Amino acid sequence: VRPKFIDYYCPYTLGGHFINACNKDGEPVCGIYVKVSVERLNDISEQDAIAEGIDTDWLAESQDNYDCIADHNMSGRPTAKGHFSYLWQSIYGDDKSKCWEKNPWVWVIEFKRVQEQRND
Repeated sequence: VRPKFIDYYCPYTLGGHFINACNKDGEPVCGIYVKVSVERLNDISEQDAIAEGIDTDWLAESQDNYDCIADHNMSGRPTAKGHFSYLWQSIYGDDKSKCWEKNPWVWVIEFKRVQEQRND
């Protein structure tokens, strides 16, 4: 990976501007793709839903999730997958669109987390 001038459209800066993809020592600071695949939306696991940002502690404690629990007829503690489904539908559809039930193919992109090294 090396720094590069933008020579095509980029929504984040103007053409010809410098994007620094390395730290001051010249080491790459970009994300690294580990795995790219496709899967059916409904095949998401509990762990994958948590990795998408669903906070299970918040689910257990929050009274605001009553609607999610009632709408999906969940009993006991709500699941991360169930709440991910509720979130997906709130973003991509409504009651008529059945966006979760259509079970579309979705991209699954996993990254290697790169920790910033600090020399304090």
